[in-house]
Amino acid sequence: MTIDQTQSRLEVAVGVLGVIIALIGTVASPGPDRPMSRNALAAANGRMTKHIREMQTALKTIREYNSGLQTQLAEARQSLEDAHAEARRALEEAESQLAKVKEDRATLGTQLSTSAEKIQELETMFQATSDEAGRLKKLLSLHDARLERDAAEAKAKKAEERIRELTLQLHRSGIWP
Repeated sequence: MTIDQTQSRLEVAVGVLGVIIALIGTVASPGPDRPMSRNALAAANGRMTKHIREMQTALKTIREYNSGLQTQLAEARQSLEDAHAEARRALEEAESQLAKVKEDRATLGTQLSTSAEKIQELETMFQATSDEAGRLKKLLSLHDARLERDAAEAKAKKAEERIRELTLQLHRSGIWP
């Protein structure tokens, strides 16, 4: 029930009370068949005045209560608006953070793809380098073998020359036929 509905009901209640008071006044007032004395009229007037004051006091109390309810309602509305604004800000911040996380995720995905491609390239380069290193080792082994052969041939030539020299010396000296 809203404050406006409550206020309307209170106003209706006050109106009904006013009608009741008017009816009481009519019933208690002198009519053509019932004359009232002055004292009875003064007493009835006093009662009516007292009822009117009580009704005015009740109306004043109801208005004060209504005013308090309206103040509470305004405070509650303001509190709800503040909470709604805070929730809206929190939602906007969360959406902003979510968008940033999505952007970061996309960036990381791109970086991951790029890194995977680079790793693949490096693996290919490593394999090619390993193959080249194997060929170079074979060539180096062949080169070393040639150097050893050449060194052995040179040594063999020197030995052969030495043998010739020694054989010549032996022939000259007459020891060898």
